[in-house]
Amino acid sequence: MKREAEASVNLHHLFVFYRVARTQHITRAAEELFMSQPAVSQHIRTLEKELKQALLVRMGNKIYCTEAGAVLAEYAARIFGLVGDAEQAMQEFHGLQRGSLRIGASTTPGTYLLPEFLGRYQVQYPHINLTITMKNTAMISSLVRQYLLDIGIVTGEENIPDIEQRAWEVDRVVFVGPATSSLPAPCSLEQLQHLPLPLLLREKGSGTRTVVEQYFHGSGSALPKACIEMNNTEMMKRAVMAGLGYAFISQSALDEELLAKKIRVIPLATGVLHRSLFIIFPKGKQMSRATQAFLDMLEEK
Repeated sequence: MKREAEASVNLHHLFVFYRVARTQHITRAAEELFMSQPAVSQHIRTLEKELKQALLVRMGNKIYCTEAGAVLAEYAARIFGLVGDAEQAMQEFHGLQRGSLRIGASTTPGTYLLPEFLGRYQVQYPHINLTITMKNTAMISSLVRQYLLDIGIVTGEENIPDIEQRAWEVDRVVFVGPATSSLPAPCSLEQLQHLPLPLLLREKGSGTRTVVEQYFHGSGSALPKACIEMNNTEMMKRAVMAGLGYAFISQSALDEELLAKKIRVIPLATGVLHRSLFIIFPKGKQMSRATQAFLDMLEEK
């Protein structure tokens, strides 16, 4: 009778590979692991020999995963995420007197809505270490799926496997221009196609960009030809105030500018832009008490 195959992956080798895959750099991974570069390289070679697969490839100054390496890196993220969960579970036998919480948010909710909740949470649970990551919706969703974040707040519904979603708030997106703009209101789709200044857009993957594209495409129209792409809402607001262009921006991000009359909201002739904000977390993953406490706080809003 043949013996069952034994697992051949050394977890220490796997952890070294995981850090190299994350940093895309041998030197940086070595510094984080307090190891020498040759030692890190040796761990990678040994792991590749164990698995009989090339896992990493160097291109210029960066290191990238091969197809097999990318698959292994995703599994490694889940494995070491579970190790962190186990450590957190043990700490929670002391109640919420210690532990950590990794929160992610897309730009608008992260900048204009989340700080209030973070302040309340820190007052109530001062011994929980908070880590906040702010990126666009697509990137936050990816980090949650890889167990690199415990919970996220994103704009727009994302049908991503392994992610649980809960509707949180509805955010209105308004069309704005410089305070001195003489653009007639309400603004028609025809006028949007021939703006006197470029239309400022968020980058691909942004929830705001998705809502704007859906508005134009749903009306049977394309985006204006004159567009400038930006990856930051604050940059877009300052650009509008400086007379660089027009933009679609979350109303929750405009309180100060509208009060100071530095930006003009221009009503649209057809349609109103809304987007839903969602709380997301890994599906099927045991939620820590620290995460559950934060989720309860968000839902009690």
